Amino acid sequence: MTRSGPSKPSDARHGANRLIIARGFLESAKVQISSAQAGTLGNPIAATVVNAAIAYTDALTATFANKINQRAGSGNLHSGDKWNFCLTSA
Repeated sequence: MTRSGPSKPSDARHGANRLIIARGFLESAKVQISSAQAGTLGNPIAATVVNAAIAYTDALTATFANKINQRAGSGNLHSGDKWNFCLTSA
């Protein structure tokens, strides 16, 4: 998947910081899963997993493309955003 839309340049430090955050989200999800009991609502755990995935993607983008999303955290797609999905087989 590739994305084109508003972005701004970033440095390697931003990617390293996002990786630390991603690892924190992942660790939190693991703790939530290990402490879950029968009947535990899974939505908060899933939300933490999604945040980890987003942070890992941010880390990769900042590190290898040297870009960060200019509207990070807005939760809304802008009409100017373009998403291209590529399916590949493993």
